[in-house]
Amino acid sequence: MLTHSHIAGSGHEIWIQPAGPSGAGLTFDVHIGGGGIASIASLAHRKATKGRSFVINGTFFFNGSILGDMLRRDGHFRKTAEPKAKKRFGFAITTFGQPTVYEREPLPDDPTQLEAVYTAMYSMAMGGLGRLLEGGVNKAARSILKDPAGQYFQDDAIREAPRSALGIDNRGRVMVFVATPGPDPANYGMTPDEMAVFMKARGVTDAVFLDGGRSTSLAVNGRVLMTGGNYAAGGNDSTIPCWVIGYE
Repeated sequence: MLTHSHIAGSGHEIWIQPAGPSGAGLTFDVHIGGGGIASIASLAHRKATKGRSFVINGTFFFNGSILGDMLRRDGHFRKTAEPKAKKRFGFAITTFGQPTVYEREPLPDDPTQLEAVYTAMYSMAMGGLGRLLEGGVNKAARSILKDPAGQYFQDDAIREAPRSALGIDNRGRVMVFVATPGPDPANYGMTPDEMAVFMKARGVTDAVFLDGGRSTSLAVNGRVLMTGGNYAAGGNDSTIPCWVIGYE
């Protein structure tokens, strides 16, 4: 199942039923590598035997370095060297096919042990993300994201901007939400706090936000709907080093 709608002044809302043990539903994966959303969308859609697919930009990065742990469905694992990622969160599909938001801090630091934990628990995972909702509670207030004991996000990562998010409702469905600039030039997108409020109102209980700004990109069923944050100056989406993809 994949349903997509565009909400004027807010963004793109996609509801997805992940593939469970029976195989019905969309398969989620992480794609590591650049090339731009058009090429990644084409790749994902070629895997879609039923014609349903999506692609969104992945986690935060700096100078090409990915700031979160990555686990691909084929078992390839990459541990981030970013120490702040330990205070952050991730989105994953468990080995039983259930979507989940996980906390990075309790996991081991040793690379071998960490890889063993990831591969035992998850079929795919993307870390380094910010928490929006936990059990229906808004966790995206600026004071929380900036707390030295918390998630360590800087102002440029939590201001109003185009941005992407992944959420889960109590039925196990995944909501992909991409906040877009509105028709009013003063509306640049959403803050994480605003995204949390928006997603909670639609039944999401747990959610995380991905990279935003000029990284914000989206494709549905092979069609690119947003690239480079839709800024007039443009964003070079070929520099984005990781993506979340789904296909059925």
